[in-house]
Amino acid sequence: MQDEEFTPTQVRRGIVITAGFIFLRLIAVRLLKNLFGSVDFQVSLKFTLFLFTVFLVMSVGLIYLGFTKWVGIDLSKWWFKRKRIRGDIGWGLVGLIFAGIIFIVSVVVAFVLLGLRPEALEAEKSQLPPLHLVPVWLILHLFFGFAIAAFQEETLFRGFWQIIFTERFGNWPGNILQAALFSLAHIGLEPLDSLSMFLFLLLLRFGMGIVFGWLKMKRQTLLAPAIAHGIIG
Repeated sequence: MQDEEFTPTQVRRGIVITAGFIFLRLIAVRLLKNLFGSVDFQVSLKFTLFLFTVFLVMSVGLIYLGFTKWVGIDLSKWWFKRKRIRGDIGWGLVGLIFAGIIFIVSVVVAFVLLGLRPEALEAEKSQLPPLHLVPVWLILHLFFGFAIAAFQEETLFRGFWQIIFTERFGNWPGNILQAALFSLAHIGLEPLDSLSMFLFLLLLRFGMGIVFGWLKMKRQTLLAPAIAHGIIG
């Protein structure tokens, strides 16, 4: 994907979509907690219907139709080039390695410099369902990871915002700025009991945003970062 220059109207509309995305996601998380008691994945028809509703409203309605019909963007050009799909998948898997390194570094920094306690991270872990329900649980995780998280956030941050920042400030400053915005856009999604946990999650998501943005710079499409992002969830 060659970075393009947006018209002022497209920029304004993209900003509106970003604000709507942040607002709707906060509502979705609040509903998730009210309906299911937590943000952990559950294997139930009710939970599946909830995820599918979020997919229809935010992925299809807000992001896909918003950018294609309202902003006037051909998202297929952002997302892939047919002759490079295999390479994009390969680089997406390579991105998982770097994402793992970012996670380890973030944990070390959180423990050593931020005073985060190990039990705080233990409390963040999702509980696996009974063994016979693990395949369904995994399918739901992958559906969320690719159809919701990766599609929405890669289109917004590595697509729209990285293009804007790169056009104004250059490749790496643009990557850093989109990663910062990506990290800040997650504030308020979790109830944070301590400043150290807040800073840890901020640092972790900033680092992940850098990795995803680097993959976009490397491959010039969104498919590679979406592969890494979708698997991570």
